[in-house]
Amino acid sequence: MKLKHIINENKKWGDDDQEELLAFIKKNCQPFLKESKLVPLYRGIKGGMGLGFIKDIRKNRNPKGDSRFWQIAQHHMEKKGLKATRKNSINCSGDSEDLGMFGNVYRIFPIGKFNYSWHPEVNDFNWSKLTKMNAQESPTYWEFVMKGYKTTGLPVAARSRNEILISG
Repeated sequence: MKLKHIINENKKWGDDDQEELLAFIKKNCQPFLKESKLVPLYRGIKGGMGLGFIKDIRKNRNPKGDSRFWQIAQHHMEKKGLKATRKNSINCSGDSEDLGMFGNVYRIFPIGKFNYSWHPEVNDFNWSKLTKMNAQESPTYWEFVMKGYKTTGLPVAARSRNEILISG
């Protein structure tokens, strides 16, 4: 599989622009490069966009699936103080292999300051064993789920191959 690179705003680089793209990443993505310790993150995206591109993260995203469940999840993420939540983030992972079902696989390089959150037991929040519990609306269930969310350890998060939420 040929991996491509993604950033997050609105410029595109073609296959002949590798040096320009690398210079851009080195200049504009230092917080991510330092935090990640160069452990890569990936995202599957529909459509071909060349070697790399910049795209804004939507600030008011509506996750797919049960809207009541996601409203509750969003409420508890905000209550915990997470800055990267389901509503304002992109989902990515350190595992490039499973992302092909979502489209072309790109590496993620957030520009400037960014936030992230992840859960060591949640590979994919949509399908996680945590979301299959019967008590989805009980405070005890959400305390249990939210207690595990982390905002540190990006290299560990990437190596876990679990879902990582990135906002910026």
